[in-house]
Amino acid sequence: MEPYEPKKKKTSKKSTYTNGSKNGTGTMVMDSPLAVAKTQIKKAQIKAKTAKEVAAVTIDYPQQGEKIQPLHYAVRLSVKGSSTVEIAIDENDWNACRESVGYYWHDWAPISKGSHKLTARIKLSSGKYKETKTITCRTI
Repeated sequence: MEPYEPKKKKTSKKSTYTNGSKNGTGTMVMDSPLAVAKTQIKKAQIKAKTAKEVAAVTIDYPQQGEKIQPLHYAVRLSVKGSSTVEIAIDENDWNACRESVGYYWHDWAPISKGSHKLTARIKLSSGKYKETKTITCRTI
């Protein structure tokens, strides 16, 4: 079997290949089919990784270690890529959050005295959930 020879395209003074990229001398260098396939795979992996990173949830307030009042607190969450947002307080059941003015909120009341753990989650398009890191706050 003979080695692969790319087709040459005629120009005024130099020969260039019909596909590939310019090397340091300004002439075109043919990319092998394997190199092209690897590049396409790499681009697809980057695109898939970027799509996964789009979905995110963060507990904005209360912040880690914050001291809060015991009567009522509106927990604020920033969310990208999901409309199903829930929060669990002290590892209890998940509660739905409401959307308003560009954020998601959970009206937390009454709040018992002491230390509390908050974790939020969003539902991804795959049906799986993505959780935040648990934060701890306490009432004063």
